[in-house]
Amino acid sequence: MIQIQIILGFPRQETSVFTEKIMSAIMQSGTPSPSTDLHTPLSVIHGFVKAVENGSICKELAQECILYVFGHNIQGVSKATRYLSAEIKNVFEHEHFEEACFLREGLEIIMKERFARTFDIERRKTSHLCMDRNVYNVPGDILVTPPRPANFDMDKLQFIEATGTLKRLRDSESGYTFGIGHSAAIHLTLGYRHHSQGIEIYLAVYEKYYPISVNMSSLPYNPPNGNDTEEDS
Repeated sequence: MIQIQIILGFPRQETSVFTEKIMSAIMQSGTPSPSTDLHTPLSVIHGFVKAVENGSICKELAQECILYVFGHNIQGVSKATRYLSAEIKNVFEHEHFEEACFLREGLEIIMKERFARTFDIERRKTSHLCMDRNVYNVPGDILVTPPRPANFDMDKLQFIEATGTLKRLRDSESGYTFGIGHSAAIHLTLGYRHHSQGIEIYLAVYEKYYPISVNMSSLPYNPPNGNDTEEDS
């Protein structure tokens, strides 16, 4: 009874649940999340890079995928495919992606919180677009779509990361440079899940690589010869 009075008499001060989750997870879990995935992180990264560079990336992306490229947020498989084809394919070459790993739990939390709302918005958009597709005929000639969860379940995704280099081959048609000169160290994060034919990529994030104290990457970046990156000011 005394314990109950103490709890009721001194309510806990509300704090950010997001902050608590991040701090707890990062402090307590220094290893990647366990996985039974038959695809290794490096094989998934290499598969993604190959698909971007040979133009077959559309087959690898989920319908409601999110592509984030140096601050540019692109939603949906059609827009993401067009963007990668115009701004990355034949414009940059992916080099030195030699290591990859699963994200630690704390970093997974950050990615989920960062993109959860965008995924929910994209899911609602694709749900509306599907009103005229994949419908079922029911008595009375009424057409209905199968129910879908209101929110995207990011817990079903597996997250991996890799570091490497984007080497500029030419200027893109739009003229975007992303602040990259001859080449730049980058950090690539993918979120994916399995389907009957293999894997489906729901999230692809291109960001500049920064020291571990800034982006908390699990991986180091060691450019060949110790120095081959250059950025425009």
